[in-house]
Amino acid sequence: MAEAKLRYLILEVQEELLKRGFKYGQGHDCQEVAKAAQEKGPKFELDISVEYEKKRMLVSEGAIIGSDKTFNTSPDGLKMWFFHEHYWCKSGDMDFDPLFGRVGKPEMDIETTSMSHRGLFIYVFESGKCVALDDGDGAAFNTLDEAKAHIEKKTPDYDPDDNWDESEDDAEKTQAEAKSIALPSNYFSDDSEIEMDGLADVLRGVKGAVKYLRAAVENLQTTMEDVANTVSKTSDNNNTKNNGDIHWA
Repeated sequence: MAEAKLRYLILEVQEELLKRGFKYGQGHDCQEVAKAAQEKGPKFELDISVEYEKKRMLVSEGAIIGSDKTFNTSPDGLKMWFFHEHYWCKSGDMDFDPLFGRVGKPEMDIETTSMSHRGLFIYVFESGKCVALDDGDGAAFNTLDEAKAHIEKKTPDYDPDDNWDESEDDAEKTQAEAKSIALPSNYFSDDSEIEMDGLADVLRGVKGAVKYLRAAVENLQTTMEDVANTVSKTSDNNNTKNNGDIHWA
C-alpha cells in the first residue's frame, strides 16, 4: 500500500513540476524535485524526509523528469549520470527518487579520490569507474587506464615540462594536505566533505600553476641568456669592423 502511494505521489509531483516549466539543468535540479515530493506528503498521509549525498557520484543511465537525456556524460565513454551531489526522499523505511521516478534508494557510485593527468582532472569512484574531465561534460570509463588514455588522445600537444601530473600516490598526498590545512573552526558547514574535495582540487590547481610558472621562468632565463649571447657576439663583430677602418697618419 505504501509503495503504491509513493508511485502515485511521484507521478503527481512530476506532472505538476512539468506544468510549471521544470527543465532539469536549466535552473532546476533534484533538490527542487525532492522538496516538492516532501511538500506533497500530507496529501497522501505520508511523512517524507529529504535525503542527500554531497559527494561526486555516478548513477546508471535512465530517464529523469524535465529532460530528454538519459545520461549526461560524454558519448566518448560510458552512458552515466555524473552528479556533484544528489537529493532523494524517504518515507518510513522506504527510499524513493522522484527525479528518476523510482521507488528504492538510488544506486550511487561514490567518488573515492581524484587526480590530475596532463593538466586535466580524473575522478575515481568506488566501483573503479572513472570520469575524465576534458573540454566537454566529462567522459566515464570502466578503469583509470581507459580514462588516462582518453585524456592522452585529447591532448596530443601536451608538454610534460609545462604541466604537473599526479600519480595515485600523489593524489592521496594532496587529499591529506587538504585535510591538514589549518582553517577557522567555522569555515566548514555540514557539507564539509564536498568542501574538502573542492579544497583538494584547489591545491592541485596551485601545484600545477607553480610547475607551469617554474617552467616559464626557466624558459625566460634561457631566452635572456640567448639574447645576451647574441648581443655580445654582435658587439664583438662591430668592434672588429671598426678597428679595421682606422687609418693612421
